[in-house]
Amino acid sequence: MLDTISLKMPAKAQNALAVRLLVAGLANLNHFDSEEIEDMKLAVSEACTCISDAEHLVQMSFLLEEQKMIIEIQGSHPSKRPMLEFNDAALEGIGFLLMKNLMDSMEIHSGDQGTFIRLVKNQKSAVPVKTQ
Repeated sequence: MLDTISLKMPAKAQNALAVRLLVAGLANLNHFDSEEIEDMKLAVSEACTCISDAEHLVQMSFLLEEQKMIIEIQGSHPSKRPMLEFNDAALEGIGFLLMKNLMDSMEIHSGDQGTFIRLVKNQKSAVPVKTQ
């Protein structure tokens, strides 16, 4: 089953609270545990902060799959600087490092059309445990 919820809003930092509440509600409905929900809320807050620009809009999509949530954030303003390689995460700052470590997958693309961030979180119960 794939459900998608989309919203468009001003890319203001103060809107991150509403987005955090939406993420928590959707994740709870899809049976993520409290630790996973907190990870997603923090990662989404960081993503909103990375692309906040009060004069532009941000488009967000929440794709709900069985045991997975995909969050896509598209900022409409051109990037103020090119993205650096993520193998040198210290140059990107704590926000990028947090998103990378809290989520199972993170993609960022930035250019003249704006910044796109894709975050993926799998439920712990969906990840097979390696046994020795």
